[in-house]
Amino acid sequence: MKNKLLNYIIVIYSLFCVFTIIGVLLGVFTFGLGLGDIGMLLIQVLSIMVILVINFTKSKFGINSQLTNKIMIFTMFILMIYFLLHLTIFRGSENPW
Repeated sequence: MKNKLLNYIIVIYSLFCVFTIIGVLLGVFTFGLGLGDIGMLLIQVLSIMVILVINFTKSKFGINSQLTNKIMIFTMFILMIYFLLHLTIFRGSENPW
């Protein structure tokens, strides 16, 4: 059951990152950092890749630790909150409210 929850949360986080990346590239919204927006997008892509590699490694070697599942879920929620705050409250000076 825990692996299903982790897989759902990975899908939700990946969709969040993909929609954020598409929105920033299309100019729908911005982090307000100018070229720094590309850096934020790079952080999102790298975080997706790291989470997927960790999840694949866990499933490949049969590691099913509750602690690693909780750490991954906590990390994804913290990253989602971080990116949402940077899109709203903590915008850069280039595009203020």
